[in-house]
Amino acid sequence: MTEQEAFEAAIREHPEDDTPRLVYADWLDEHGEEDRANFIRAQCAGDPEATQRYSVQMREWTGLIPTWCEGWRFHRGFIEEIHVHVQAFLEHAETLFQLAPIRAVKLLGVYSEHLTSLARLPQLASLAVLLARGTYRHLAFSRLCASPYLGQLRGLAVEDTPIGRNGLLALLNSEALAQLTHLHLGATGIGMEGVEMLARSPNSRHLIALDLRGNGLEPRALHSLDRSPYLGNLRRLGLWYNRLGDEGIRELVRLPLLQRLEHLSLGNNRLTARGLQYLAEAPALSQLRTLWLGVDRYGATGIEAIAFSPHLHPQAQVSFWLNDYAPQVRRRIEEYLGERVNFDDPGLTWERDPSVGWPLWQPSSFTD
Repeated sequence: MTEQEAFEAAIREHPEDDTPRLVYADWLDEHGEEDRANFIRAQCAGDPEATQRYSVQMREWTGLIPTWCEGWRFHRGFIEEIHVHVQAFLEHAETLFQLAPIRAVKLLGVYSEHLTSLARLPQLASLAVLLARGTYRHLAFSRLCASPYLGQLRGLAVEDTPIGRNGLLALLNSEALAQLTHLHLGATGIGMEGVEMLARSPNSRHLIALDLRGNGLEPRALHSLDRSPYLGNLRRLGLWYNRLGDEGIRELVRLPLLQRLEHLSLGNNRLTARGLQYLAEAPALSQLRTLWLGVDRYGATGIEAIAFSPHLHPQAQVSFWLNDYAPQVRRRIEEYLGERVNFDDPGLTWERDPSVGWPLWQPSSFTD
């Protein structure tokens, strides 16, 4: 093993520790690779402009990543997140994990027949985040939940696939998944009963972010979440594309649950201006740092109620994506809120708030 390979091995063996990375950066400095060294230091220090500043060099640093990887992201100086088709991942996982300290994987094209083989991969033990995108049902998903290699996982995204309540039961009964902090269950068919199961499960006790979009939830789901003895750490909640209606918002503002949240999505819930007025009048609105209210047709009255609410936090980011409003309404609100308001691009808000539907979290969101 060369000296450089030894440094890289130490980084893979201690993925949470910045020290091996910074020691490697010093070594790179001594060997004429100042840009690479400075990039590692900048990202380890949390410099938000490092990626842009070194964008040209980053293309060179990704040279070892195979062409069958469909996407990747640097974190703390190294590629830690990859997007890859599941079949390629199954065939080349051992090689891939030797190339970079991979911590987050977005798997594409996942079907039931893949999950048994996936569950047997020892490389899963290195992951903090896993997104499995495809179509599979509860029996296959249960085999993944039974994998002995998921103990380091903190984020799991299962979206747009019908695992239903039986799949959720397998997740909640998994000892290896008892440490999850971020859980996406968008459009998985868990329904109202699934929310009750989550609320009653000790496996929910570490959850910070929970996405429940598209599960046909009605207002009483909010009471289940609020009463749970295990969801006291919840700070990010995704509820978009459900059936809460204005009555659901009226219930939400009365619950202690809202006072605990910092990030919330409520878009596409059959809301009118009345529902947004309930929210705008709630003192607990001041706790939110991100509020996504896209798609529902509540017009200028609802938009202005939120935008000019005395309870809106002075740093809160708000999205009114896909709504009817006159141009002068938009101008007035943009003048008042500036860059904190978003009318056009849902991705902007989703990336800032990993709980509201953006498909994969930045690994750094696990230490927020």
